[in-house]
Amino acid sequence: MTTVASYRILGFGTVDVVQQNDGRNRFWDLFAASGECLNEGHPFRSEPRRKQVEAFLAHDLKEALARIEKECERLKIAQEDLDEVIHETAQTGNLRLNQVSEEKQQDRLITTAEEQAARINNGGRASQLIYLLEAYGEAGALKALQDRHETNG
Repeated sequence: MTTVASYRILGFGTVDVVQQNDGRNRFWDLFAASGECLNEGHPFRSEPRRKQVEAFLAHDLKEALARIEKECERLKIAQEDLDEVIHETAQTGNLRLNQVSEEKQQDRLITTAEEQAARINNGGRASQLIYLLEAYGEAGALKALQDRHETNG
């Protein structure tokens, strides 16, 4: 397995294009940052470029967003609840926060995460759902919504 390219793909985050060999045959797979194979059972027979990767994943993105939106509706997740989930997610993804000891550095990291969350929330519901999908994957995004519902329930 050899990573030949990495692309930042809307809704998926960083996607690695990995060349693999099956005997004498080469093929290429797409892997999410989580290690999940994004094209399971549908390998590329030549190295895909960014446009091909985006086109291949576009259908999956649309379907995943529809499922997440449906879950928001089912759980009656209000806009302000989703805003809070985004803020929590931004802080959860703030991995450097516990690695710095100086209070001013921690404050800057917290402020940066809050600004990022505000930009995402100001981008509307689609922006929020895409962010959750990128941060957690579909199963994790659905769990975050269910956790929020239980907290407010």
